[in-house]
Amino acid sequence: MTSERGPWLVERLDHGPVVVIYHDAFGGEHASGGRAERIVVEAKPAHQGERRQAVGLAHPGQTLHHRKALAFAFTNALIIALYTFVDGSGVRGTVAAGHSAAAYVMLLFVLDGVPYPSLVYLRRDAAGRRAILDYARRRWPLAALGGAASIGSYTIALWAMTRAPVAMIAALRETSVLFGAVFGVWLLKERFGAQRAAGALVIVGGVVALRLG
Repeated sequence: MTSERGPWLVERLDHGPVVVIYHDAFGGEHASGGRAERIVVEAKPAHQGERRQAVGLAHPGQTLHHRKALAFAFTNALIIALYTFVDGSGVRGTVAAGHSAAAYVMLLFVLDGVPYPSLVYLRRDAAGRRAILDYARRRWPLAALGGAASIGSYTIALWAMTRAPVAMIAALRETSVLFGAVFGVWLLKERFGAQRAAGALVIVGGVVALRLG
């Protein structure tokens, strides 16, 4: 699929492969070698094209100049793998106890959605708090729509984790960046260059490989 040095270094940092390794070790699931490679291919976000050009396709010695960026990328991948594993295990336990996946998601959003805005509000001065409340009054319909979409999408993803291996669902979730790229070009008038097109083709190829595998 790729050489062991160069592009393989970047692919190992994407959170799809990390989920495969982590959940294989602790979640009791096992991916075959071919399936694991397909998940590695598919889990690349479309915007990774720039990073692959700067780091993944560099000579091995040149990657030493990007150690800080690689450390941030790996840390982010590890955090995503950890919360994916926790949520996958949590929703399966909830369903096994006779509840729905939606019940787990709603509790998760309450525990996450109440403390964080409260912390932001408390850290602002009086003027900042007034600005927050004024913004909320003007923008609450759009915020409610975005929140509903977020809850709906995550409910579907966690429900799918009760029906299929967590690592595969984690990889398939990353196809959302394709929609992000389309909306970016359509609504934000962003340029869709060769690097983004190549990244999109890699993701589509990974989805096909997962389906045929």
